[in-house]
Amino acid sequence: MRNLVEDEVRYVLTVSDVNDEAPNFLNSQPLRATLASDAKRGQEIITLTVTDEDNTPDSERRYTLEFKDTSTIFSFENSGPQIVIAGKKVAEVVVKYDGQINLITGQTYDNTIELIDSASNRREVLLTVFIGVAGPRIQTFPDPLRVPEEASLNHRIYKVEVDHGSTNLFFEIPEDPSGLFSINSLSGELFVKEIIDADVSGVNLIYRIKIQVTEVDSSKEDSQTVVIP
Repeated sequence: MRNLVEDEVRYVLTVSDVNDEAPNFLNSQPLRATLASDAKRGQEIITLTVTDEDNTPDSERRYTLEFKDTSTIFSFENSGPQIVIAGKKVAEVVVKYDGQINLITGQTYDNTIELIDSASNRREVLLTVFIGVAGPRIQTFPDPLRVPEEASLNHRIYKVEVDHGSTNLFFEIPEDPSGLFSINSLSGELFVKEIIDADVSGVNLIYRIKIQVTEVDSSKEDSQTVVIP
């Protein structure tokens, strides 16, 4: 009787990710910016940060940015190669004023920006540009804005971003029924000033606070109410 020899053959299967994820904006949304009425051609308005979740080689990462309204007075300019932010490879693109018309203080320009990848997956975001000194405007908060479970006393949970050129700003929290949060009046950094019990008697708590920013020189202000689960 012949001896049978059993061989083990192993195969390595390589699976490539298809380009099925739409690219995304990492900016707070909606996009809002202020442009002086005497702005010159080429004036930078806002920097867009975009990324793609598809696991494709860097050489295949191609984005196209388009304005839905082709009569727009703004244009795009790639600010350089991809960089890494929060563990993601991203590209940065600057929106600039192209100087086609005379700007009038008080006017507002809205346009939808489309972000399209090589497989025609797309994402849209609305850009609103205020002409003149419109005062400070708080950028939209992340949804939701969460406090980490391991947050300790005076844990920094967020920095409030403002669309405005002035650095003479004052931040405050005029409404905080819980009394659990504080904000640095100069930097806009939001902190937990008391330990938060994430679960009281089996009920998850939700906190609602109002954050306000005031431009000291003009007394112009803006405020937003944020929900913290």
